[in-house]
Amino acid sequence: MLCLILISISCFAVIPARGEEAEPVTDDLYYFIARGEFSGDIGAAFNAHNYHSQGPKNKGLAWGLLDLEYLTPNLYGFRAGTWLVGVQKLWQQIDGYYDRIFTQDFDFRELYLEYTAPGDIVSAAGGRKKFKKNPSMDGDSHLGAGVTFTPVENAKIYFSAINKWINNDRTTFNAKGITGWVGVNEANDDAGDIFLSLMGDMKPIDSLNILPYFEYLQNVMAVGGCEVLCEIPISEDFMGFFDGIYAYHTNQVPRSVEPDYEDVQSARLHLGIIRDMLSLGGGIYWLSNDQGNIMSGIFDTFDPMEKDDYYPYDDLNHATLYFVTAVLDYEPVLIEAAFGMGKNRAHDVDTREFDLWIFWDILPSLELGGYMCWNDFSGDNADPDYIQSGSSLLFKF
Repeated sequence: MLCLILISISCFAVIPARGEEAEPVTDDLYYFIARGEFSGDIGAAFNAHNYHSQGPKNKGLAWGLLDLEYLTPNLYGFRAGTWLVGVQKLWQQIDGYYDRIFTQDFDFRELYLEYTAPGDIVSAAGGRKKFKKNPSMDGDSHLGAGVTFTPVENAKIYFSAINKWINNDRTTFNAKGITGWVGVNEANDDAGDIFLSLMGDMKPIDSLNILPYFEYLQNVMAVGGCEVLCEIPISEDFMGFFDGIYAYHTNQVPRSVEPDYEDVQSARLHLGIIRDMLSLGGGIYWLSNDQGNIMSGIFDTFDPMEKDDYYPYDDLNHATLYFVTAVLDYEPVLIEAAFGMGKNRAHDVDTREFDLWIFWDILPSLELGGYMCWNDFSGDNADPDYIQSGSSLLFKF
């Protein structure tokens, strides 16, 4: 299939872009392919999901993995790319558990053709690709078309129209798995066929980014929001940072389908300090007391923790989470940690979660990584407490 894309590029290559000198073209297709960018991972991973006493049965699995990425050289503004992910079952603790995580053994996560116009003002891509995501958008990859427009320096506009998407399409040790491609219209029986996303990225000064966004799917939801990223020098040794997001989720589900759905608001604030290799921060994540499924289909939340099982738990929302973060980048070791505690008032459940991630570059091409996620819930109808952990050893090339 990749060869077909490359042949298509060659068809366009007979006419050079206006104002550009024609690049030398070789008749050797294999030589052209060899000049592209190729990278990948090969290794093995495991994941374990252990419940506390009186909980469900523990679950675990291990798998071999392969990630391959390729991008052709630029040919008159055209490039083609692909990303293949593959897994092989090594072990599972419960029969059928592996197949629920990895619904298929391999997938083309990306397979696309893109064109960049002279001057780099406009670029367009079509096919399977992870188009520019805003904080309220989900998916490891999408099927559709996207355009990037750079009208002035330090400002970009991203637009995408998506027909299908895949929630998780990865081989990583946190066992997100390969969930399979679905249409955006599967959000409900009346959902539209095309999901639209519009996002801006403005940088008025070097230390400030403003990213407004809007997304829409007929008979599901329209979301308008904005993210602000800022860094502020405090002294010669310290840098302050701020990350704020606000979103208004406008319900579009027909009353005949969900008569009680309302508009929902959500927000997240995260601020802290950075010094050399260490970063410390804290923040709050909030969901309004309104009913509506803000995670319907390709729509998503920007909850700060790894699991955040109760933020939200369902379409009732009404929750507040406080969290602290720490990052230590001490080459060749990277350590990230976060602790969150809060309350889902809709279900009267208090939560505590601790996440720890460690990555060690044993060699420039050999990485050992792992994580642990501890969750504790309290309430009359709270879910069982659990610990989920995983690790992988990867050879990178």
